[in-house]
Amino acid sequence: MTSEQRAGGDNHVVLFAKRPGENNSATVDCFAVIPVESPTASDVGVDQCLIRTLFLSVDPAQRCRMNASTGVDYLGPYVIGEPVDGMEGVGIVEIAGSSCSLQVGDIVTSCAHLWTWTKFFVADCSDLVKVNLPPGFSPSVILSAVGLSGMTALLGIQKRARIDRNKPQTIVVSGAAGSCGSLAGQIARIEGCSKVIGICGSEAKCRVLREELGFDSAINYRAEPIGERLRVLAPEGVDIYWDNVGGFISDAVIQQMNENGRVVLCGQIAVYNTDLPYPPPIPHETAEMIQRRNIIRERFLVLTYKNEMDEAVEQLSRWLQENKIKIKETIYDGLSAAPQAFIDMMSGKNIGKMLIHEKSKGERSKQLSTVVYETTKYLKNTPALVQTKESIHQLIPKLKPFKLTSAELLQIINLRPSAPTDIQLLVEETEERFPLETELEELVNVITECLPTPPKTIE
Repeated sequence: MTSEQRAGGDNHVVLFAKRPGENNSATVDCFAVIPVESPTASDVGVDQCLIRTLFLSVDPAQRCRMNASTGVDYLGPYVIGEPVDGMEGVGIVEIAGSSCSLQVGDIVTSCAHLWTWTKFFVADCSDLVKVNLPPGFSPSVILSAVGLSGMTALLGIQKRARIDRNKPQTIVVSGAAGSCGSLAGQIARIEGCSKVIGICGSEAKCRVLREELGFDSAINYRAEPIGERLRVLAPEGVDIYWDNVGGFISDAVIQQMNENGRVVLCGQIAVYNTDLPYPPPIPHETAEMIQRRNIIRERFLVLTYKNEMDEAVEQLSRWLQENKIKIKETIYDGLSAAPQAFIDMMSGKNIGKMLIHEKSKGERSKQLSTVVYETTKYLKNTPALVQTKESIHQLIPKLKPFKLTSAELLQIINLRPSAPTDIQLLVEETEERFPLETELEELVNVITECLPTPPKTIE
C-alpha cells in the first residue's frame, strides 16, 4: 500500500449531536452518522497501527455521558459535535507501523481506553492488546464474554456477593437477561449459589434464562408482582441481590432479603435518564429494611480491580470453552444502526450483550451462500407435499444463527416451493421494515446477486 492509498471503502463516524436532557430518554437524533475519509498509510506512525472495527460494545453507562455531568469521576461527558466512543470494541489490524508490536491481521481490543464509533481509525499500539481467539469462536465473545461485562460479573460475584458454599444460598439478579446479569447468574451458580432467580422484562427473556442459561426461575416484572413471586419462588428468603436496575424492582427484592444479606450495586439503569446521583437515594422504607436486617449494600466498580483483570479474563475464557457459561448476543449491523441499537438497549430490547457489527465487503455474500447451502440441505430432506406454514415455522429457527434481515429471510424462503400465502407473515414483516417497494426491490436484487443459482422448483 502506498502512502496515499486508503484503508478501505466507506468510512463513517457516529457523532454526538445533542443532549437529551437529564430527565429525558435518549432519542435517535441525539446522534448523527456521517461519512468521513479513511486514514491512509501515511497517517500511521511507527508505533501506531490502522484498525478496522469489527464489533462495538453498546453499554448503559453511555447514557450518563450524554448529560453535561456524568455523576462519576471515571467517565467524562460527550461533547456535542464530537465522535462518540464506547466502553470497548474489537478490531483487526489493517496497517502496522515499523516499530509496532502488532502485525497485520491481528485481532485486537482496547486496553483501558475507549473505542471510537467509527470503522477505520489510527491508534497507538500501546493502547491495544492482541487477542488469541479459541477455534470456532467469533471475535464478538471478546466483548460479550470476557470483556467488561464478564469481568464485572465475575469479580463482582467474587468480591461482593460473599457466597458461602457450606450452606444453601439464594441469589436474585435483576436485569438478568442483559450482558452482565446473564453472566452474573451463571457465575453465582458456579461459585456455590444453590438457587438463582432472574428478573427481566418479557416472557421470551424468562424462557431464555430458564431454558438456556440455567436459572432456576425467572420473573417478568412487567406482568408479575415481584414481591409475591419471590415469596413463592424463594420462601427461604433472598441472601444475595445483584442489582442492575434500581428503582421499584430493587425495593421489592430488598423487602424479601434475609438478615446479613448482600446487595451488589452493579448498575441502576432505571434512573439513568434522570438527574439523580449515582447510586441514587432509596426510599425510607427500603433504607429501614437494610438497617434492620443488617444488609450490606455496596457499590461495585470493576475498574477498582485492574490488577486482577487478566486472571478474570483467563477464568472466563476457560469457562466459555468448557461450556460452563453461555452467552447471548443481540447484534445490529453497521454504524448506521448504532443510534437505534443504543435506544433499543436502553429500552430493554436486547437479550445478552448489545453489539454493533461492522462488516467488511464480501462478508455478507459469504454468509448468505452458507445459508443457501444449509437451506438446500434442509429442503432436500423435506417432502414437497408438507411444505406449508408449519414447515416454514420449522425452517426459520434454523436460519436464526445467521442473523438475517427479514428481507433476506424472504429471499431464502423463496428458494423453495410454496404458495404465496405460505410466506404472508414474512411479507408483512418485510413490508413493515421496508415500506417503500423500490427500497425492498433494491435490497432483494442485491441479495439475489450474492446468492448462488437457486435450486430448481420442485413441482
